[in-house]
Amino acid sequence: DEEAAKERYVDFDILGYRNLELGHYDKAMDYYEKAYEIHHPNLPYFGGLANDYEQLRENPRYIALLKKMNLPLPAD
Repeated sequence: DEEAAKERYVDFDILGYRNLELGHYDKAMDYYEKAYEIHHPNLPYFGGLANDYEQLRENPRYIALLKKMNLPLPAD
């Protein structure tokens, strides 16, 4: 996927979500962090869709990314 990104557009947000659905949380976070690096336009919604990202609720990388973007942390 990252190799493909060198040759054509790759939507890191979608790749992150697909990996999240598969239970590959570290790989999902890799893609979400890439999306952050390229200023993906959908990433500001990342924190507002709490139900979609429930699996990451306690993931330190997810929390760190929300903080970087000044988004609210998941509520308990």
